[in-house]
Amino acid sequence: MSTLEQRRAAPRHRTWALFSQSATAEDKEGATGAILDARLFEQELHRQRAQADRTDGSFVLLSFSVGSPATNGRTPQGYAGVLAEVVRKRVRLSDVVGWDGEESKRVGAILPCANPDALQGFVADIEKTFVEKAARPGTSAPELLCDVFSYPSNGTIEGLSM
Repeated sequence: MSTLEQRRAAPRHRTWALFSQSATAEDKEGATGAILDARLFEQELHRQRAQADRTDGSFVLLSFSVGSPATNGRTPQGYAGVLAEVVRKRVRLSDVVGWDGEESKRVGAILPCANPDALQGFVADIEKTFVEKAARPGTSAPELLCDVFSYPSNGTIEGLSM
């Protein structure tokens, strides 16, 4: 049985083997390819919270959205797919990306064990890439908004907008 056939026969959830250093580039490519729908993303958020409670750990939730429309009249919802793809390509293998809310206007990224104070470079990189991909000749890209939530909250970072 080929590796591809083995992967297709395996359960559709991420296994610890994908996070080990012995994971192949092919495994990692497949593991980071999904953008979860709103329901699964919310379930993952609850799972991360339960895990953080059990292990005295932490995680950060980044919630990205598109602000005012660009000069070409395209709506913020029209940029959501571009934004989701930019975030998906930028996260670590252990991070989770999905639609944050039923309207599919916000893209969320759950970053386990991340330091919320050190995310400004990460967010700036996503913003730069988004602007490059979203701008069209003769127009400007819309504003990218990012809310940062940490769990457990230390009282200073929860709800901070970047």
